[in-house]
Amino acid sequence: MRSHLRGVRTIIDGVDPAVRGRVGITFDTCHVFDAGYDLLDDYDGVMASLDELIGFDRVKAIHANDSQFGLGSHKDRHANIGEGKLGVPFFTRLVNDPRMARLPMILETKELTETTHREEIALLRGLRR
Repeated sequence: MRSHLRGVRTIIDGVDPAVRGRVGITFDTCHVFDAGYDLLDDYDGVMASLDELIGFDRVKAIHANDSQFGLGSHKDRHANIGEGKLGVPFFTRLVNDPRMARLPMILETKELTETTHREEIALLRGLRR
């Protein structure tokens, strides 16, 4: 699984050294999970790999979305927060992880009603301890 992160590391290393320090990444919850990184049963291991290969200092934002198909599916089909395979317990852990809680979150979910995104934002904020 770490091969995806190694690929990102290779791209970063290929950037001109004069600007490499400005390169950052977005952590997309659905992409990571669907790529086979087990955010449910090995959250700490995934985060350790992320820090080791990329560095938390390079993570600049989170695309927050649940996953329709789940771990290792390679389908990248977003679900609304709490309505997919990641679920509310994962998002509770994410928003309370001090390394991730400092980052802006961008919802990448379907607006099913005119209040869907407001409700999802309220849900995520309500998970904070």
